[in-house]
Amino acid sequence: KLLTVYAADFGGASGNNATQNVSFNNITCGATLMNNLTLTSNFDCSLGTSDGLVIGANDITLDCAGYSIIGPGDYDGIEATDFSGVIVKNCNISSFQNGVYFSNADNSLILNNIFTSNFEGIFSANSLNLNISYNQISSSERNNIGLFGELNGTYIYENNLTLSGNNGMRINSCGESSGTGCGTFSNGLSIINNNVSGNGIGEYSGLYGVYANNIITTSIQDNIINSNGGDGLYLYNVATGSILENTVSSNMQ
Repeated sequence: KLLTVYAADFGGASGNNATQNVSFNNITCGATLMNNLTLTSNFDCSLGTSDGLVIGANDITLDCAGYSIIGPGDYDGIEATDFSGVIVKNCNISSFQNGVYFSNADNSLILNNIFTSNFEGIFSANSLNLNISYNQISSSERNNIGLFGELNGTYIYENNLTLSGNNGMRINSCGESSGTGCGTFSNGLSIINNNVSGNGIGEYSGLYGVYANNIITTSIQDNIINSNGGDGLYLYNVATGSILENTVSSNMQ
């Protein structure tokens, strides 16, 4: 929350009152953030029945400053729906349904977080110009990254994606539950300098390191895609683009 402190003007002059924002950690699980927040301690929601934190306005920055947000196994760690310019950074997020859940969260950034043992590390639907960079995502029951619907301008850079039960990353313009072939295409997907290794090893073993469907232009460059349970790289209905300098080895197919 933000505390507003007023300094009284006892000198009688007008216009000299001061206002200052002071950040402190007395929020509860499920709180809606209307202002920027920096955590000052771990945030334990493991006994709760709600999301960790909910974004309630455009251009909100959540900086966990290295502290943890711990879930009850269900619900979302950070949820943002129909708000743009959201930044989630420096968080350790574990034991949620989705570590981060974005829907229609255009021009947002997920930066330098650690996601462990969530059902899905990052889930995003219909979020344009989404930047996912410098995250470590491991041991997700399904996908470490799952992006669905319209995804124009998505940029996925220098993430470490390991040990998911399903795909390292699944990117499908047709939607979450749809297979291949639909009328929706996304434009401008960049997947660069990521390590995608050891995925597809759980209940859904035999799936992919990187799966992408219905993309018009794609840049897939300088990634390490190794030792996944199915195809290292599976592309369907990808119209144009470049696939350069990737290391794809020791995958099962």
